Amino acid sequence: MEEKAAIKVPGIKEGHTNIVTKFRQFIKWIGSVGYAPGDSAEIRSHKAIITIALYVCILNLVAFFPVYIKLGRINAAITLLACAAFLTLNIILLSFHRNFRIYREITFISVYCYIIIYHTVMGGYIGSTGYIFYGIAVLNGVQIFYKTNTQKNTWFVIYVITAIVLFFLEPVISKGMVPLSDELNTVMFVNNFILISGIVMLSVNYFISIIRKEKLKADILIRNILPASVVDQLNTQGKSNPIMVPSATAIFMDFVGFTRITHKMEAQELVSILNEHFTNFDKIFRSHKVEKLKTIGDGYMAVGGLPETNLTHPLDVALAAMQILLYMENKNKNKEIDWNIRIGIHTGPMVAGIIGETKFSYDVWGSSVNLCSRLETASKPGFINVSHEFMECTRDFFDFEARGLVDIKNSEPARMYFLTDIREPLRSGHFQPNSRFYALYEQYSGTAAQPVTF
Repeated sequence: MEEKAAIKVPGIKEGHTNIVTKFRQFIKWIGSVGYAPGDSAEIRSHKAIITIALYVCILNLVAFFPVYIKLGRINAAITLLACAAFLTLNIILLSFHRNFRIYREITFISVYCYIIIYHTVMGGYIGSTGYIFYGIAVLNGVQIFYKTNTQKNTWFVIYVITAIVLFFLEPVISKGMVPLSDELNTVMFVNNFILISGIVMLSVNYFISIIRKEKLKADILIRNILPASVVDQLNTQGKSNPIMVPSATAIFMDFVGFTRITHKMEAQELVSILNEHFTNFDKIFRSHKVEKLKTIGDGYMAVGGLPETNLTHPLDVALAAMQILLYMENKNKNKEIDWNIRIGIHTGPMVAGIIGETKFSYDVWGSSVNLCSRLETASKPGFINVSHEFMECTRDFFDFEARGLVDIKNSEPARMYFLTDIREPLRSGHFQPNSRFYALYEQYSGTAAQPVTF
């Protein structure tokens, strides 16, 4: 069996790629110390973020410990070492209790206490090289890891009050302070700036990534509800105007004897099968450029030629309808219960647009829609019942069986036809178009008439 060739990225050496991959795997591994089996993806990401941040803090504290020993700042050195040890213990404890809330509270309280102690032993705002400003980074973390505004506001008030108190205590704290060397002062300021700005930047990026993910989810959801062109119009213009087209093709379908079927199946099985059928209908219509509008119980409605107008919509809807019948025929093989479907199709003028403000939907209106619904009702199981208008504009492609004038509810009798198959020269099998069909289809397409916008 041949081995698949490795994918190579231009401009990046294979060794570098492996190093980056291994580094990412390492970061993922060290961040997963406190994962619990029941943790959500959000909790796991929060645990990983705090854990990795603590690793960075611990390394930073340990790195500066010998520096303060050499300077004779024993209190500061002990503070750094004690905080590093406590944060390490916090990570170890997390690996046992795996409780995010406990881990979060210990982390934030310990960091808060450490900032105050370090600020004091180093001699205030100047002596600690503005260490209190790590509170800004901590408050960014509060916005990520705390849910309620009460918790967030409480931490904010605590830090503001602390900063004010330390400001008034500055003369006492800084009394007798021995200044650090200019070189070390510079190093400390640069170190603090990089860490604080880095944490703030990561926090901002975290929120941006969440916003992008939520926006993507919302966009995917709305594109599953509304046609893509309507969504694009809403995004660019903030609204979608209704349109009227001189010709579009509607299709109605429903399952025959659905009430009888409901009595023979458990609710879960019934919904599962109905969902399977409708999902496959969606795929068939989508592949034929037909827009699904809605389902009502066991009924299904779609339209061709809207919202993007074209001249092939009668053919597109007819081809999709034939594929639906073939699909149902195949599904009913060796099944105890047959799911028979009847179909109605009509071509005529329609108005389309969005209705509703919360549970909104894209829909079509007009006498053509009403007639199409009546055609579906007057159809038979396993048949495609079409109007005279539809037959007239597709007679070069399909064979029909005339039904004459058929009575319909609340309206005058209408001429109806059963679409029986694709014309013999244009098919390779039952309901199967051949290359000649598609060649004629291309000639038929032309340029669509422009819709009228209200």
